[in-house]
Amino acid sequence: MLFSYDKNDRVSKLYIESGEKLKTAFESCFPNGIYILNWEHECYEVNSYENFPIKDEDGSWKPNFLPEGDTVFFLSKNLLSGWIADFNNGSIIIVGEKFIETIRKLDFEFLNFDR
Repeated sequence: MLFSYDKNDRVSKLYIESGEKLKTAFESCFPNGIYILNWEHECYEVNSYENFPIKDEDGSWKPNFLPEGDTVFFLSKNLLSGWIADFNNGSIIIVGEKFIETIRKLDFEFLNFDR
């Protein structure tokens, strides 16, 4: 899953494409915005996806949507659906039936569904 950067230490094309897909899923499933909770770091409330506040100019997410450094929760505002990058287990947990189906349809190259 460690594909965020290429051999030249630049944000990889796959990472940027995957981030755009995930942002699209958030917009589609969570039109009222999301909460982003990053243990012992800055947290965010996203009300608009137009100026997504956690993307750097190079396309990287701070915090990362992959389990590469911290456990990060990207949650719907009703807290019933979301994407959890679980660093401790090196996994991604996706919650919420509609959100899971949206993620499946977007066909992320790095995801394998157990169920």
